[in-house]
Amino acid sequence: MRQQTLNKNLNVPLYVQLKELILGDIQNGTLSAGDMIPTEHELMEQYAISRNVVRQAIGELVEGGYLIRKKAKGTFVSTPSANVEKTSTLEVFRESALRSGAIPTTKVLSMEVLDANAEIAQRLEIAEGVRVIRISRLHYANDTPTSISESVLPYTRCSFVLEHRLQTNSLHRVLSYRYDTRIYRSVRTMGARLANDNEVELLGVASGSVVNCSHRKSYNRMNTIVESTISVYRGDFELSFETVETP
Repeated sequence: MRQQTLNKNLNVPLYVQLKELILGDIQNGTLSAGDMIPTEHELMEQYAISRNVVRQAIGELVEGGYLIRKKAKGTFVSTPSANVEKTSTLEVFRESALRSGAIPTTKVLSMEVLDANAEIAQRLEIAEGVRVIRISRLHYANDTPTSISESVLPYTRCSFVLEHRLQTNSLHRVLSYRYDTRIYRSVRTMGARLANDNEVELLGVASGSVVNCSHRKSYNRMNTIVESTISVYRGDFELSFETVETP
């Protein structure tokens, strides 16, 4: 594993930081399938954290299918077939921007817990009044605002999302930390319309500009909606979609 430190001054739980560090090493190839990760004691010493912090981080990665415990042997990185879900078509904003040479960044405009109104209830296919999380973000490429997104998620299933920094982590990546919120398939509809006043201001476009709109519903393996995201893109931004195929 990379020699990094956990920041105890961040408003992010230590177990979340440790979990993201290990997951990052798995996803960038520092840790490969079958590799044994450090023991609880080694992680406690390396990062100066408690056993409970280590166990919570490891436990969630095991639950998410990224790690596997072997009795009397240790904890190992799972094989790809165990930790990769089949996904239909999804937009990978960060990777798409990077491929085009742009530097992608995200600003979280708001993150709140509220009771679902009729519109949100319809998007998530739940009853009105059920607690939900609503997240609004503004996405940039090379400091140019390119899109606005509003995501809604069921609070009971997805409350852990509130512990993560969505400025640096994609929502889909955070949802992948747990098996019951990992995205298995997404359904998307597209359209175009004129930008409203708020969109004109946030995207920095002229009044009367055309914007592209996307409405995505994402489902887990149990075919339950995990999140619904409405995105609005400036008309001069090239949309890029990637089809991900897994064995």
